[in-house]
Amino acid sequence: MRINFYPATKPQVQPLYKASLTTTISASERKLLNIWLNDWEKKGIQYFLDNRHKSGLILDRAKQVDISTDHLDRPTIDRINNMASIAATGYGLVALVLAVEHKMLSLQNAKSLSLQTLQTVADNITPQQRGWMYHFVRADSGKPYPGSEVSSVDTVLFLLGALIAGEYFGGEIKQQAKRLFDQVDFQMMLTNDNHAPHKQMFSHGFSLKNGHRRFIKPNWDSYSEGIIIPLIALGATHNKINDTVWHTGWDRTKKWQDGQLKTFAPLPLFTYFFPLGFFNLKDRKDSQGENFWQEAQNAVKMQLAYCREHGYPEDSFGLTACDGPSGYTVYAPSTTYQGKNRDKIISPPAILSCLPLNEKPVFQWLCKAKQINLDKYKYGLPGAYDPKSEWISSDAVGIDVGSTLLMIDAYRRGLVYKLSDQNEVIKRGLHRAGFF
Repeated sequence: MRINFYPATKPQVQPLYKASLTTTISASERKLLNIWLNDWEKKGIQYFLDNRHKSGLILDRAKQVDISTDHLDRPTIDRINNMASIAATGYGLVALVLAVEHKMLSLQNAKSLSLQTLQTVADNITPQQRGWMYHFVRADSGKPYPGSEVSSVDTVLFLLGALIAGEYFGGEIKQQAKRLFDQVDFQMMLTNDNHAPHKQMFSHGFSLKNGHRRFIKPNWDSYSEGIIIPLIALGATHNKINDTVWHTGWDRTKKWQDGQLKTFAPLPLFTYFFPLGFFNLKDRKDSQGENFWQEAQNAVKMQLAYCREHGYPEDSFGLTACDGPSGYTVYAPSTTYQGKNRDKIISPPAILSCLPLNEKPVFQWLCKAKQINLDKYKYGLPGAYDPKSEWISSDAVGIDVGSTLLMIDAYRRGLVYKLSDQNEVIKRGLHRAGFF
């Protein structure tokens, strides 16, 4: 499929936006944008309805466009049909909340589906590893997918989705979500099962060999999406962890600077908006005076500048972890990634997820995407795209669709933030971290 995303000659279509010096869009533009967002939200929710196994687990990815190319990453049929992601399953629980709001499901139906998912996880996934969950599991049984690790960050993404759904639906769903949270042994993941009793940073996870846990060597020891782990762990009332895991347990050094702007590091975009999807951190600073919303805004501005300076098409950004011509790849605005960045791969869902952080450049990019029908795929925008070579990925990835849904909600209505702010676990964690 050839898509002329940025033609050399001026397109013979009326542009959907007008250039201006303002940093926000006009009322008429925002009205148009909300129409588009309503459509993309419904398509995103549909991903979780279509790719929900009867067990209640959500498939890691699903094909949304058929493209004939030798360079396309083609997951095996088994990987598509039976590999569920525990993080995507967490996002799927939030999608059921949004499905009720969009009148795509009845309240009773959504409750029933939510409870089924939580029961499947409780019965088949959490008991063996002190509440921690495998990154990938077989959708039909909940058993670990071959080669998968027990993942700390993916477990927490599931727990956050469960707590949000519990806050919305209440009753048995809220009780079951809290029971799953209470099973998690945060001390075990923090101290490598007490083999490193003084460690103040969480492990990425562990694998099992001959019944023994082998902890992954990297820890969440600097800024990343992994900040969600100590934030939720601080909300636990059993096996309580010390406040130091948030205050001093990870490196806060600003390693990326461009003019007057600076932020933690030139990281993939998802590391900035994954935490902001669940935690309402806008206009809030933690005990160390850190404003994570501002850091994310800086990262978006700096990535825009990086892309302008490194040969990406005008207004283009969206460097993150996503599919690439050779498979799933991490792209980032750093000299370390220059070889990978030669592909010029960008992620449309990551761009859309930045909407509440930097409205105008996202809107401008979406206008161009609309003009060439880049949004007409089954679940909305394609997961990855190269505007120069015109390569496009075939799959929608569950965590990309889910995180984008949450950031759209943060921009439009703030329902997830309202639920998050009233949840006792999340509220306690933010309080101990000094946000309020």
